[in-house]
Amino acid sequence: MGSPGIGAFLQVLFSKWLITNGVDPKKVNFVEVGFPTMNDALKSNAVDAVITAEPIMSRILASGTGKAVGYFLDKLPERRPQILYASTKTWADTNPAALKAFRASIEEGAKITNENPEKGRKAISDFTKIPMDVLSKQKLTTADAKIDKEQLDWWVNTMNEQNMLQGKLDTAALIQK
Repeated sequence: MGSPGIGAFLQVLFSKWLITNGVDPKKVNFVEVGFPTMNDALKSNAVDAVITAEPIMSRILASGTGKAVGYFLDKLPERRPQILYASTKTWADTNPAALKAFRASIEEGAKITNENPEKGRKAISDFTKIPMDVLSKQKLTTADAKIDKEQLDWWVNTMNEQNMLQGKLDTAALIQK
């Protein structure tokens, strides 16, 4: 199974989906395959399958190299962030105005994307240079600018299921008020 990163969020979430469906991810041979080489890795039979995302998935499907066999991200619970922003506590404590402005910008972007997905796609296209025809096929998740203890607890439990953490985390202490 080609993964864009061993221990990266897509592989962790795919492993969570396997566990939820009664499959031990330790019985899957994961190898790292970068997004740009996934189509070639499938075509050459270097891997049997890949964990991928847009725009790579559309390109693999359009080329006929592979077929979509599942959409595991659609099966995840709502409000499970795939992107988290972090800083050191020292930085957050000494830069409250910058932290407040950053949070406000994330909240503004989430509101725009949720209320006008096409405007969100356009912003993504402008920033990433992914063509709009590719992004138009991509499902956007509901943007949620807030992070809370329950969300972090889910991630900690997911990582603990996969033996990725060495200690116990106080997730409430990780969220800067």
